[in-house]
Amino acid sequence: MSDLNVSKKVAAPICCHLRSNGMYVHGTTDEIADALPGCGDGSFWCLKTMHLFGPDNEDANRQACQPGRACYETV
Repeated sequence: MSDLNVSKKVAAPICCHLRSNGMYVHGTTDEIADALPGCGDGSFWCLKTMHLFGPDNEDANRQACQPGRACYETV
């Protein structure tokens, strides 16, 4: 059977202002496997506000900082 029919989930690019502890350890905002506990604990913040929420007062995280949000910007 061909692998051509298998669809892959492609994540939308995150906002360029989103930051995570994992970025400074692993270079990514993706969730880190349990193999490396304590590295990239899932804490996110916005560079525009330097807080856990964006300029629109909504949470800053991997799921929320997507295209369509008013403060979203790509690289």
